[in-house]
Amino acid sequence: MPDSKTVVKSGSEKPRRCAFHCIKTCDYTKSPYCIIKALYNAAKGNMQKGYAFAGANAYLSQKIVSVRETIETLKKEFRRAEEATK
Repeated sequence: MPDSKTVVKSGSEKPRRCAFHCIKTCDYTKSPYCIIKALYNAAKGNMQKGYAFAGANAYLSQKIVSVRETIETLKKEFRRAEEATK
């Protein structure tokens, strides 16, 4: 099976219509793929039709955490730092 880059380059995932309208500036007629479908497929584990994005420091991560968990961790760390400066 081809990887997702090959699929996008081939144009086989080019959207024919847009059912979501998730990004105001998206012009599906010019887009090589639908980002919401790509992210949904990745979340479901279908990386043949999905994309996953990571920043330059992703290799430092020890586990995948939800946004909620990340925000809670940041809040706790902020409160600890705030207390330490008192």
